[in-house]
Formats: sequence, C-alpha cells, structure tokens
Amino acid sequence: SVAELIKGIIEDSGYRAELLAEGTEEAVGRLENLDELVNKAAEFTVSPSGQTGLDGFLEEVALVADVDGLDENEDAVVLMTLHSSKGLEFDTVFMVACENGIFPGFRAMQSDSLTAMEEERRLCYVGITRAKRKLYMTCSKSRMQFGQTHYNEPSDFLKELPKELYETAGDSASTQRQQRTSRRHVSNVDKPINTYTRPSNENVAMDYEVGDRVRHIKLGIGVVKNIEKVGQDFDVTVEFPVGTKKLPAKLARLKKV
Repeated sequence: SVAELIKGIIEDSGYRAELLAEGTEEAVGRLENLDELVNKAAEFTVSPSGQTGLDGFLEEVALVADVDGLDENEDAVVLMTLHSSKGLEFDTVFMVACENGIFPGFRAMQSDSLTAMEEERRLCYVGITRAKRKLYMTCSKSRMQFGQTHYNEPSDFLKELPKELYETAGDSASTQRQQRTSRRHVSNVDKPINTYTRPSNENVAMDYEVGDRVRHIKLGIGVVKNIEKVGQDFDVTVEFPVGTKKLPAKLARLKKV
C-alpha cells in the first residue's frame, strides 16, 4: 500500500533513525510530520483524477494550497494552521480536533515544563480570536492517527472556557438523544481541568518490565526505568532519545522491542 511504501522509505533511508538520534525538539516535530504523512497515506483511496497508488496520492497532496494563496474575496472555506491564521479574521471559524493529545499536543501534556502548555494555550487564544461572529470548537469520538484508531478525550482548553460564553451542541430538543450519547465527549466542561480517568488495571496489558526496550508511536524507542502503580493504572518512566518521560501505561501503548 501507499502507507507501507512511505513507511519503508522513511525507515530504510535511515531518516527516522537520524531524527531519533538528533533528539532535538525540531527533530521530534519532524517525526510527527512523518507519522502524519503515513496517516494521510493510510486514508488515501483514489485521487480526483481517478489515479491510485503513489502517483495518485502525490497528486492529491499537491492540490493542497497554503494560506499564501488566499483570496479574501473568494466565497470558500479556508483551511489553515493556527500559526498561519495569525493576523487574519473571519466571519465564522471552526477549530477542529480540540482533543487532548492533539490540541493541546501530547508532548505539551507530558512535558515537565509549564512553558509548552502555555504556548498551546496561547495558540488556542489566537484561534478563538480569529472569529468575528461565530466560533465552533469541535472534537471527535474517534479518529485515525498515524494509521491507528484513537479515542481522545475532549481538550482541557474546552473545560477552561467560561460557561456563559458558549452553547453546547445538542441543546435543542431534536438532538436530545445525540446529546446523551455524546455528552462525555463534547460537553464535559464541568470536570476539573487536567483530569484523566485511569482505566482498570485489568485492562492494562504490559509485556515489558524495568530494563526492557519499548517503542512509543511518537517518541521512538526508549528504555523502561521505572513502573509504578497509580490507582488503577501504572505510570511508566521511559528514557527516550528526546528525554525521560513518565507516561500512563494505558494511554502510552508502549510495545516491547
């Protein structure tokens, strides 16, 4: 498949190994971009011209234009990153993927420094203030990330918003059933900030122990330094090329190598 081909190129060329060895924040960011490229390839089926395979995927990717080509007079939806949106304003704005692990990003949430999280919060403010009339902030029950299906919790930033400033989707009578089924995903803004409900340790499958080498989907390969039971889960301390991280076992999904 296209995804397998791209993954093979990344691995066989030594590019991933080089970035892991570099161990800088910029290198980690590039690794995340590579993983996202593989994810997009996994979702690809056919290009607008009907082509499949690598040629079709590259053709589809080439059709994506950046904000430099923006025509403010054109009646169309504009897709951009939060960084690209600085200085711009729109009548209606959609901030999508407001989920822990995406926004704020996983690295920021796991960082021992408050600076990383504050930078993410500042970007959230940038996005919010791009809207002149209407702002929609959404999260998904599940999504494909890096070729795998993930179930992310709603962003902590949603929980920080003052209640009097927003309306929650599903408040109308016609969507009561939808509201009941999606409440824990979309409208759980009354929970304390930075909460994480740990699963039962019976559901935490760990095939590794202290001293083993494990692989994390974003941080690469590291060595387990400590495993500590915390409530109904386990905190696993791993030394990665990018630094030592303490991760919840269920959330981290570490695999022994």
